[in-house]
Parts: sequence; C-alpha cells; structure tokens
Amino acid sequence: MRTKRRSLRAYLVEPFKQIRFGLHVVGVSLAFISLLAWLFVRSFREQYQQVIDIFQVTETSDLMTNDVFLRNALVIGGTLFLFAASIMFVVIRRTHKMYGPMVSIMRFVGERDKGNYAVRIHIRERDDFQSLVGRLNSLAETLHKRHGKSTDSSATGHSGLDALDARLRDMEEGVVVVEDPTNGNKAS
Repeated sequence: MRTKRRSLRAYLVEPFKQIRFGLHVVGVSLAFISLLAWLFVRSFREQYQQVIDIFQVTETSDLMTNDVFLRNALVIGGTLFLFAASIMFVVIRRTHKMYGPMVSIMRFVGERDKGNYAVRIHIRERDDFQSLVGRLNSLAETLHKRHGKSTDSSATGHSGLDALDARLRDMEEGVVVVEDPTNGNKAS
C-alpha cells in the first residue's frame, strides 16, 4: 500500500505550539551541548598548555589558528546544525500525533456543548489517544441513544439536556412550565 507524502504544513496542526515546543527542546539540548563543549575546550587547553610547557614552544598563536582547528570548528558547527534540525523534525512529527487528536477532541466537545450527540471523533490509526477517543465515542453513542437526535426539538424549543437545563432554570426562577400532553399547550 502506498502512502501519501505530507508537506510540512500538514504536520503543523498547532504551528505556534509545536514550533515553540521544538525550540524549547533544541534550546535545552544546545545549553547542555554548550556546557559539554566548554568542559571539553577547558580540558583541551589545560592539556595543550602542558604540552607547550613540556616541549617549551614559544610561538603558540599560530598553533590555535591553523587549518586543522578551522576544519574541526566547521565540522562541529555543521553537526550542531544537523542536530538542531533533526530535533525539530522529530518534535514536529511527534507533536503532530498529539495535537491532531486534541484538535479533534476539542471540536467533539464543542459539538456536545451544542447538543449534537451524533458527531464522532475520527483520528488516524497511528495517532495518540486511541483509547481516549474510543471511550469518548462510546460515551457519545450512549448519549445519542439516551437523548435521541440533536436536531429534534421539544415543544419548548430545546432538546435533551438543554430542555432539562431550561426547566431547572425556570424552577430556580419560580416559574414552572407544564405542558398539556393532550394538545401540547403550555400552562404556567
């Protein structure tokens, strides 16, 4: 089975959150790499100074600016760039599997708030939160069976829980709406 290639935009479900998270991970990683580099350079200089003292070299400025030093600095810089780019790639791919379902779950909850019990959550097979989505869909099925279609409205203009909520508010206000079951008229 052939899978479609996705663009970077397809992986950025919540771009600001995903990129910010990636930059935090890269920042912490680079801070520790900088600490390790500082420790390495410090120990290298101490070792280098011992060699200079042992062999009594007088001209040390040329030794630190030679081609070998420059080539190693470029290799280390390129490696750090590849490290930061690969960390960002991994973070974006990984957060895509989390933020995608979260966006779907938030839409699902919004539909529940509107009284729409027929909507279900659909996520990709490899996304996180599979068990949570399954349980939320089971809950939606139970609510749908219990409260019926969300588009049906009762004589008061409300459906399911909305009708119950409206009646409870009326009771708090001291007004009780009673429906005449024979002809659907309201009496207060």
